[in-house]
Amino acid sequence: TDNPNPGKRWHLILLAALVALVIGGVFAYRFAIRTVEEKIVAALGAQGEVHELKVGLTGVEMKGLRIRAPTPTGKEAAWPVEDELRIERIAVVPSLADLLRSRIVLSSIRIDGAYVSLLRARNGKMMVVPSLSAPASPVAPAAPGNIRIAEGTPNGPTSEPSAPTTASDATPVTIERIELHDGVVEFFDATLQKNPVKQRIESIEAQIGQINVPDLAGQTPIRVKAIHQGVRSNGEISIDGSIELSTRESGITTVLRNVDMIPLQAYLIKTGKGGIRKGSLDFELNSSIKKGMLYAPGSLSLSDLELTSPSATILGIPRSSALNLLKNKKGKITANFVLTGDINDPDFSLNETLTTRIATSIAGKLGVNIEGFAKNIGEASGGTTTGIGKALDRLRKK
Repeated sequence: TDNPNPGKRWHLILLAALVALVIGGVFAYRFAIRTVEEKIVAALGAQGEVHELKVGLTGVEMKGLRIRAPTPTGKEAAWPVEDELRIERIAVVPSLADLLRSRIVLSSIRIDGAYVSLLRARNGKMMVVPSLSAPASPVAPAAPGNIRIAEGTPNGPTSEPSAPTTASDATPVTIERIELHDGVVEFFDATLQKNPVKQRIESIEAQIGQINVPDLAGQTPIRVKAIHQGVRSNGEISIDGSIELSTRESGITTVLRNVDMIPLQAYLIKTGKGGIRKGSLDFELNSSIKKGMLYAPGSLSLSDLELTSPSATILGIPRSSALNLLKNKKGKITANFVLTGDINDPDFSLNETLTTRIATSIAGKLGVNIEGFAKNIGEASGGTTTGIGKALDRLRKK
């Protein structure tokens, strides 16, 4: 024969094919990572910066991501803190096997040391990193050190802006797992008093399961552990369950244990009517949403409560009545309730429904008129009684 060793020739052919496949996969992998990198840099906008961005065979790593709060203009109120968002480190690991099959699958996204500030404005609107949703404006070139691509990274960011992408033609991306470690959330509420009331949630550890973008179909498991910062002691928070983001169908258990009531007193006691010297709160809610209908049995317990003023009321309970309840219940006031409603109904308010159900439960223990009791709660929380009145009307009709 012409070739005395045909087996060796086939080995060489297979080896060459394998090398070509690996090289092709590496290029596809790098292209996918570069696409992710460019979208991240573009999404940060004028208020954002990244100290360091690395792209390698194992994925994308960002360090020092920051979105500063914008300078207020005109009558616009200033953001309560300097930063809307800070993240010490993000590591994104794509699946190489799926890239070879022309699919974008992110095996994991790990977020370390995240901080986010939330604001509920005076008009009741919730604001979460508003700079990301602000209209796009021309972005000046990044100063040296603001965004640094690690040495060895092929191709810098493209200078030409990419065309807008709609949800219908967006490339499907599957995120298999998101992990959040040592996170902090600060919530500022400007609806209660002149200076926004702050709640701080820290030491957040979270695991979030598969998310399919952009359709958000499928159940996504969620597990969160965190600490509520108190004045006398810190409380524990846990959230466990799953949600289908596209339909909002979910089954979630939320538990608060030994939460210090002093930081919460603006929600519980009318401004200028005294305060809370000490006390702790336990809360549990087992919520289920199916076809838009909420069903959520829960309980609220107040323990070792002491008020600073004889005229103070807590959750609409006069101080004397609260002391009697505490005495009869071995230092604890407990309200059991069930939340129900259509989450697609524009008149449905979870806050009003929760307040009304707690009012109904406690009023039953006290033997007082529910309308007057709910009015006291509405005044204590700084809100009007209109929504609570509507909720009471719905209760009476059931």
